[in-house]
Amino acid sequence: KLAPDLSIEALNQIVSSGSHIAKGSLEGVLDAVRRFIHGANIESLPASDASESDEGRVKFHETLAQLQADPAYRALEGKLCIQPAGAIAPQQACEDFAAFVSLYALSPVAITCTDSQTQNALGQSEVWKKVYQNWQADKAARAAGKPAIYYSKQWYADRTEMLQAMLIRNQLDAECVNVNGQGSADYVDLSIRDHAKTPTRISVRSANPPASISQVIFDSNGGSSSKLLNGGNGDDRLYGSSQDNTLKGDAGNDYLEGGAGNDTYVFSSSKDQGTDTVFDSDGQGRLMVDGHTLQGGQRKADKVWVNEEQGVVYSLTGSGANTYLLVKNKKSGHIMARIRNWTNGQLGLSMTDKAPDPQPGPGGTQSGLGLDQSGTSGYIHINAGQADKGVSLAGN
Repeated sequence: KLAPDLSIEALNQIVSSGSHIAKGSLEGVLDAVRRFIHGANIESLPASDASESDEGRVKFHETLAQLQADPAYRALEGKLCIQPAGAIAPQQACEDFAAFVSLYALSPVAITCTDSQTQNALGQSEVWKKVYQNWQADKAARAAGKPAIYYSKQWYADRTEMLQAMLIRNQLDAECVNVNGQGSADYVDLSIRDHAKTPTRISVRSANPPASISQVIFDSNGGSSSKLLNGGNGDDRLYGSSQDNTLKGDAGNDYLEGGAGNDTYVFSSSKDQGTDTVFDSDGQGRLMVDGHTLQGGQRKADKVWVNEEQGVVYSLTGSGANTYLLVKNKKSGHIMARIRNWTNGQLGLSMTDKAPDPQPGPGGTQSGLGLDQSGTSGYIHINAGQADKGVSLAGN
């Protein structure tokens, strides 16, 4: 009823991609439709096969009947186009919100709206309204030549790779996807979970996988209770949600994208041997090294700043969209992070062009000499009587 033009051939292809557990394919397709209508946080149905007369199949039919009676479902009847999810391309998801929903929800079903009114109603629905607003903000930013705030180009690329790997895994009814060449990775979504509340995990392995497997981790809709995203020993890519996340890449040259919100990027000067790329779209996050929040530094040379107390050197490289702030350990010379599209003040890193005013030293004395004491009741007493040459001033 949702898509009267859906062919039997396309339906069979969709069902074959419904789940990597053969007897759960129908449940996987039904879950995909439910997520499109009710949001990505719905609880997945348990897998069961009708031929086994499993009692769990009763749950499938009950859920299907409830969905078909739902006013939200009935309002969409005849207004959708349903295809196998392999038809989704990143550019389409950037321009078509319904296609974006399918990518966002890792759906084996590509569902799009047949008219703009239906798509607008989808975006204004309670379950998708916030995501729709974020998606529209990104679309406007790209049109203005600015980087997206919520879903970057890299996010779309990795999300598409995860969906494609999931479809192959499901079609093969396999636990792992084997590929030729380089490309071993574990794709994880902490928010979209199965009926046992286990995060979605798609493993991809090459013929000769490296010792350290890359982790590509999404907290797509803030479903991770801890809001902590941890990498491993490989070159990982971590994506936060619009909430406040903590991202820790650990070893390897990692990519850390917190998204909107007050995100924290954690580094260890002794353990992190790689150089992590940080993209904090709204600049509201912070960097922590060995438990201390970095605060910026004082100008040392052109586009170079130093924080002696924290032992960090900052330098600005590149230009335009390829501008990076390098964050270097002053003692070891190791570049811990490079911050993409950084401007002064973002991530709490404020760079100054002059030394700070002298502060009182031990005993309350001023560690510095100021000769201009006009307007005060103090005085200057300099005794240079022991000097061979110079100026001697004495008096009250």
